[in-house]
Amino acid sequence: KGRSMKRPYRFIVFRTSDAGWTWHLKAPNGRIIATPNDRYATSSHAKRSARDVMLALQVRDVVCP
Repeated sequence: KGRSMKRPYRFIVFRTSDAGWTWHLKAPNGRIIATPNDRYATSSHAKRSARDVMLALQVRDVVCP
């Protein structure tokens, strides 16, 4: 009690107004920090895209030229 648990980063997949699917990545503070450029035909395609980004974030170094 008294300890605040830090909320994790979350990928949220949802239907768009044009009947497509997309996702965004929310930071623990509630801000959206990433969205794809594409819309997806199905929720499974959107989930696959989010999963690909999640995996890339876990294994890649950030490189700035």
